[in-house]
Amino acid sequence: MMLVVVMLTGKAIPVQACLWVLPLLALSAVRWRDHLIWAGVEIVYFIMVWMYIAAPSNPAKGLPGAAFAVFSLARSLAYVGIAWAAWDSSDTARTAIGGDPVHRPVPVRSAAVVALPVGD
Repeated sequence: MMLVVVMLTGKAIPVQACLWVLPLLALSAVRWRDHLIWAGVEIVYFIMVWMYIAAPSNPAKGLPGAAFAVFSLARSLAYVGIAWAAWDSSDTARTAIGGDPVHRPVPVRSAAVVALPVGD
C-alpha cells in the first residue's frame, strides 16, 4: 500500500514500477480477478508507451499526447484499485476466522499433575 502511495505522489511512475509491485502483490493474496485486471492495464500501458514514443518519428502510427494521458490515468487508477484490493484482502483474512489469525488466543489446557518415580 505504501509503495503505491509513494509511486502515485512521485514525479513520475516508470514503466518498471510493476516489477516493484508484483512480488508484494503476490504476498498480499489478492484475488485473481483483481490481479489480472491490474496486469491487463499494465500490458496495455506498456504498448501505449511505445506508441507514444513512436509519435515524433511517425505521427500517423504514433499515439497523441491526450490519448497517452488517458492511459496514464487508467494506470494510476489500476494502482489505486490494486492497493485497495490488497488492503481489503488483508482485512478479510484477518476477520475470516474470527479475529486476527496470527494473534488468536491459544486455548489453555488444564494442567495435569503427573507423579514421576524418584530413584530406587
